[in-house]
Amino acid sequence: MSFRPIRVLPPAGQLLGAFGAARVVIGTAALAAPVLSLRVLGVDTGSARRVAWLMRMTGARDAVLGAGALAGADGRQQAAWALGGAVVDAADAAIMYGALRSGRLGGVVPAAVAAGAAGAALLGAVEALRLRG
Repeated sequence: MSFRPIRVLPPAGQLLGAFGAARVVIGTAALAAPVLSLRVLGVDTGSARRVAWLMRMTGARDAVLGAGALAGADGRQQAAWALGGAVVDAADAAIMYGALRSGRLGGVVPAAVAAGAAGAALLGAVEALRLRG
């Protein structure tokens, strides 16, 4: 009987592609419907309308990071896009956690977004290391 290790992550590059596609979708949604995007996070309608421009900035950032991740030509370029995504995901997680802790946001959705961003940051960093080779 031979031993075959269990693969936990897909081959290097596949995870980056999935993250890239998700970023393009999320970024485009934030650009197209910034007030709705903020309302989903639990921001009241008045505040969401006042800072819709900020959500559009965030959406543009994510759409560009996603497109870059999808277009990265070689391992080093892909690693740079993965690392860039990991850094902004870590910042997003920290900022969302701070908003939850201060009571500015509350509920399951913002907590899930914070946890998801933290997980994405970790996986993005791992993917950057794997792509760096």
